[in-house]
Amino acid sequence: MAISRRATLILGGASLTVPAISGTVHAQELDLSAALAERVLGPANAPITVIEYFSMTCPHCATFHVQTFPRVKQELIVTGRCRYIFRDFPLDRVGLAAHMIARALPPEAYVDFLDVLMRTQSQWATSRDPVGEIARLASLAGMPRPAFDAALANEGLQRGVLQQRLQGEQQDQVQGTPTFIASTGRRASGGIGFDRFLDLAGGPWPAAGG
Repeated sequence: MAISRRATLILGGASLTVPAISGTVHAQELDLSAALAERVLGPANAPITVIEYFSMTCPHCATFHVQTFPRVKQELIVTGRCRYIFRDFPLDRVGLAAHMIARALPPEAYVDFLDVLMRTQSQWATSRDPVGEIARLASLAGMPRPAFDAALANEGLQRGVLQQRLQGEQQDQVQGTPTFIASTGRRASGGIGFDRFLDLAGGPWPAAGG
């Protein structure tokens, strides 16, 4: 899929920090196995697993990640109560590009880069040159433009991301984003709050160590 590339625009008035990664990302270094591996937070032996199908350009996904996910991470994932799996479900060409670039970065940079994209979604996703804006944010994370262009042109990476969406549609009956599927058998969708997430995951639970 060809994605047009124009001159990068500056996000007006945006204030954000993109965590640096070790070194830079070079075009020839993309390892598809690593890029398409599961993106997971939390221990494998957590009592609850939650899968989120999301799109980088979905406003409801951004609402969840900005308003609810920090608390989910702090209270449930870091404490070992929840294993959290991110699944790609791009809704459009720009979203596909963002998902591909997030996966082309080193796995340890994925969650931080996702956080930046979600916090600034209303700026880059609606700009005149959204792909150029993604490239600018990726450069701040250590990915130079040649590596960015190579990642977007990588057909294997594109197929892998789209296959994950297809799996969501066919296997998990995902019809919109965000969709949350818990190992409790419960499901939820939309920019849910923390209490709804707790219900989805079978909580509340006692305090850590209780």
